[in-house]
Amino acid sequence: MKVRIRKPLADGRHLKKGVITVENEGRVYYRLPCEACGKPLKLRNAPVEGDNSLCKECQNIADIGKPETILVRKRGSYDYETPCDQCGKLERTSFLPKRSREFLCNDCLRESRQEQTAPVKQSGENPATEATSTSEKTHAPGEVNASLEMETPSREALQPMHRVKCSKCRKYMQLRFKPRSPGTFMCPKCYEKRQEERRSEKPETKILYNIECDKCGKSETLNFIPSYPDRALCSSCFAKIKRR
Repeated sequence: MKVRIRKPLADGRHLKKGVITVENEGRVYYRLPCEACGKPLKLRNAPVEGDNSLCKECQNIADIGKPETILVRKRGSYDYETPCDQCGKLERTSFLPKRSREFLCNDCLRESRQEQTAPVKQSGENPATEATSTSEKTHAPGEVNASLEMETPSREALQPMHRVKCSKCRKYMQLRFKPRSPGTFMCPKCYEKRQEERRSEKPETKILYNIECDKCGKSETLNFIPSYPDRALCSSCFAKIKRR
């Protein structure tokens, strides 16, 4: 890699002062510091006298940022310092304040918000009427303002209603949801009847298991499956062992 300083170009123009031209494997690029923050730059186009050689951050400040904004670099990141439009105090931010918008520091922004939220008293009002109006507006902790309920509709009222026909009794119902299979839909009464019929039709199944006692050899029928069928015991032998 060869490094050399070039001043004149082929077209007669001159490079900026302090520009270093680097040739590496047939490619030529130029090194110089940023005019605003001093960050080292690596350019492919030759920086000529009269051109602004700025980094990306400083170029953004020049394009859309406020002219008084200063770039403050940190390790791996950077911040912006901009004077407040009201008090002139320097405020450090992580975002770039735009030229088209008003920029306020934290103190001025807090004061402006307090002024906006503060109630405005109308001149010429009677204090007694003001007290009654405020008492009318205030409500108990558990009480709900009826005017607010009228203004803001509930979530259920905003949901669309679906008209569905019962497949058994042929009655129409209004539902807040659309059933997956409207042809087999049943109303609550018909659905309960169907469940009762299924329960009555379902036979009571009992498990019967024949075993041969491992001790006395007596055969017995159990209503459950023993955990060890090969070593199963009859009820009398099991009771004797349990007494011990």
